[in-house]
Amino acid sequence: DLLRILTQRTDDTERIIQQRRKRIIELENEVVQLDNLLIYSLAKSPYHFHSNSSTDIVKSGHLELMNSTLLKLCPSGIWV
Repeated sequence: DLLRILTQRTDDTERIIQQRRKRIIELENEVVQLDNLLIYSLAKSPYHFHSNSSTDIVKSGHLELMNSTLLKLCPSGIWV
């Protein structure tokens, strides 16, 4: 009886982990789409960048967006 309960709990935990992994992948795909949109928007921006290259600013924005989004997804910084 105890073995059955433990097996059921393990199965439930595995199912939850798989659901969360699937959701993380979906969120990562959404972040990539948003990131691509942001890079495209910045590249087409009428504003002048105070840098040698607008690519430097775009890359910086890209990294900041990714870092802030990943931090929101996983505040501890520990991924399962």
